[in-house]
Amino acid sequence: MVTVAVAGGTGAVGRTLVEVLSQQTKHRAIVLSRKAPASEEGAALAPTFQVDYSDVDALQAFLEEMDVHTVISAFGITATSLATSQLNLVRAAEQSSATRRFIPSSFAIRYPDE
Repeated sequence: MVTVAVAGGTGAVGRTLVEVLSQQTKHRAIVLSRKAPASEEGAALAPTFQVDYSDVDALQAFLEEMDVHTVISAFGITATSLATSQLNLVRAAEQSSATRRFIPSSFAIRYPDE
């Protein structure tokens, strides 16, 4: 079973991804969050882990410890801090010996009017 980490898995898009992943048997979903889980509401679908997106080395170690094959970023990138968080997650995934895929967030990106 392949472990898929959903960063931002407590938000609207991320929660939907976790719900879909939890309904099949090929993947094991885990949720990455800046904050500690507030309740057990989402725990039935996937375990939630508090991570520090500013610490690339700690993120890399976590990805390896949890044997995360794929990282999905479901951040709604509306601020520089979230963009930086995603870049740090990219760096950690690249350095991780376990991680093979990274799916970036493209939600909330401004596209030019045409």
